[in-house]
Amino acid sequence: MARTDALKPAIFALLAVNAAVYATAGRLSEGLDALAWYLLLALFELETRRPR
Repeated sequence: MARTDALKPAIFALLAVNAAVYATAGRLSEGLDALAWYLLLALFELETRRPR
């Protein structure tokens, strides 16, 4: 397993936790900003996924 294969799920998980924390404890704009970063990362991953 390559290093990036293990790193991607960790980054997604940490960003999801970050978005959840800001959505519950922060202001609305902070929660939306964290959610937008998560969405951008997911879209970038889908766009750059190579066929197997």
